[in-house]
Amino acid sequence: MAHEFGHFSQRGSSLLMRAVRRVNLWFAVAVHRHDWIDDMIETLTESRSHAAFEVFLGFMMWILVGLGRIVLWLLMQVGLLVSASLMRRAEFDADRYEIALVGSKSFEQSTKRLAALNLAHAVAAKHVFDSSWGDHLPKDFTGFIVGLADSSRKIQKKVARRMKETGVHLLATHPPDAARIAAARRLEEPGVLKSDLPGSALILNFEKKCAALTREMYEWRFGGAFVPETLRPTREAVQGYLNTMERG
Repeated sequence: MAHEFGHFSQRGSSLLMRAVRRVNLWFAVAVHRHDWIDDMIETLTESRSHAAFEVFLGFMMWILVGLGRIVLWLLMQVGLLVSASLMRRAEFDADRYEIALVGSKSFEQSTKRLAALNLAHAVAAKHVFDSSWGDHLPKDFTGFIVGLADSSRKIQKKVARRMKETGVHLLATHPPDAARIAAARRLEEPGVLKSDLPGSALILNFEKKCAALTREMYEWRFGGAFVPETLRPTREAVQGYLNTMERG
């Protein structure tokens, strides 16, 4: 939460990024939108009733328009690179607010935890919602994600590899976790908030609400194939996944 609230302090950079995005959108429209010039070129080059000169003129226009769009595409890529770089810097800046609140050590722990939860969410969503039937599903989808993050050896190995990745994709909007953790370590902030309570303590009746939302998601995904009576206890569903999908 401190990280996200930190973005509100970036008024100048937010305005700059908004301007860059508008320019990028203009370039994207100019490059990809089919307009009246394309209609004219098609009319001149595809109709057999036109004279050879008109067909030649159509092909010359096609070449010139194509070259112009290549230039605009290159400028669009420059804009995308600039905006991606600005967004990565904004993430580092927002991280500073989180680090100042909870400390460098807690920031590193939470970053690794979020990476595990993100990977577990992708695995859980594929396992649950790619099914063609609605029986024997975990009662609490959120709890299922947490259980996989805690117990899946495959997920834990992927997180460990991810924490070692330092390469930055030029169009990435977020810096790699390893770079963010390294920046936090350099700050050596002790933090001002110390608590062992889980984040779920901020939401009243968290588990009950998760179970209710899970049921709504199942009803939307499976419709009449969803049988509420066959929902499995979350721990049992996690263990069942580990026994079948990660055996050996």
